[in-house]
Amino acid sequence: MGEYNINFGKFAKGLLPQALRGTTLLAFIEVLVRPFREIHTDFTLYREEKLWYLNYNCTAASLQEMLNDYFHESLSSGGFDPYPDNPANAPIQVVDGVEGNEVLVYPAASHLPVKLNPVVRLTLGITWGARPFIVRIPAQMHDPDNDYSIDEGKVRRLVNIFKLYGIGYRIEYYT
Repeated sequence: MGEYNINFGKFAKGLLPQALRGTTLLAFIEVLVRPFREIHTDFTLYREEKLWYLNYNCTAASLQEMLNDYFHESLSSGGFDPYPDNPANAPIQVVDGVEGNEVLVYPAASHLPVKLNPVVRLTLGITWGARPFIVRIPAQMHDPDNDYSIDEGKVRRLVNIFKLYGIGYRIEYYT
């Protein structure tokens, strides 16, 4: 972040000739520089948010890491370790929603490189590498009476940002 640290007051003072660097004019320049300082602050916050989003992708491991990272304060307050050594021990888990090689049903327009006559195409879930998944959250994090509970709406919004389009998922609470 060091490359975006700008001292606007010093910058504006440097643009003035030596003879005009009095306290009154510098105070006036500070007032003129304020909108640029606010734009810079907004840009810095926007950049930090976007850089956070770029750390994750649509894989199950990345979704799980993202959810545990986003809700780390709530999880820590609830007595969970959001950053365990073994990802299988993470409090919020993203697991496969299909057991084995069940047949999945897709509309004819989905994932077809060639036009076929049937209205529905049956394929194995592993064919496309995109299978339904389950987001598992500890049941005690769902209690609305707790200050550290996790909002299911936020979980859905975050998952919808990162998951592949058309892939189904559900949220489960476990004990």
